[in-house]
Amino acid sequence: MRIAVREKGQASVEYLGVIIAAALLVLVLVFSDFGPKIADAIERAICQVTEGDCEGSSDPSDPDDDVVDTPVDPELSDTERDELLAEDPQDAQDVLDSLSPEELAFLEQNDPEAFDAAERVRSWADNRALVDQYATGDLQDFLDHKSSDGQDPDLIYDDDGCSAPVLGSTGISYDFTEACERHDFAYRNYKKLGLFDEEKANADAQFYQDMRDHCATRSFVLKPACYANAELYRQGVEELGGMCEPIGGAPRIPGPCAPEYG
Repeated sequence: MRIAVREKGQASVEYLGVIIAAALLVLVLVFSDFGPKIADAIERAICQVTEGDCEGSSDPSDPDDDVVDTPVDPELSDTERDELLAEDPQDAQDVLDSLSPEELAFLEQNDPEAFDAAERVRSWADNRALVDQYATGDLQDFLDHKSSDGQDPDLIYDDDGCSAPVLGSTGISYDFTEACERHDFAYRNYKKLGLFDEEKANADAQFYQDMRDHCATRSFVLKPACYANAELYRQGVEELGGMCEPIGGAPRIPGPCAPEYG
């Protein structure tokens, strides 16, 4: 009996200690900065457990919650500003790369012309990266992208296949249709970006590799003829690729020869 009374007294003391600790915790939460943070953490935890709407709670680990762009004057020199406004986006690439988000925010508020020019250069750079990716990456990735709904509206995806005279896209030993589609994509978009002369050799080399990769899949009997035709195509685009020599309204060699591409 004495043991039960003693245990009951100990339990009462423990409960009293818990009550005092809880009261102190409430005071700390009320009179310190930790209250809102802990409350928010509890709210997020409950939200995640109940799979409720968590849009109203912030995540302290999300850097965007604490980032506030304070505009900073980039102090562009006259030369840098002229480069940013230049007609050729390549001339302004280094200037754009040197600008922080805060400096771009300053230009947006105080120099709209320079800001619009920076956005134009950024768009050009993004388009170039996309063309580079699909013009030289895996051929199937390009074909999947071309046939998907994710086409970039700033790029050119239509093609005229293998428009070389006599040979055409296919023959008994080969089918270069897909290689020609990618070659047209590279030619036309690099020309639109003002990079045709710079990137033509790379596009031609990839075209040749795509054809040879196709030939490697042909039968032992057909491979020699396929490789021979690939070599003819390679010589044709290296010498005449991009030259506009229409025959019956179609370009002779795959390239940006249609009027809309200059």
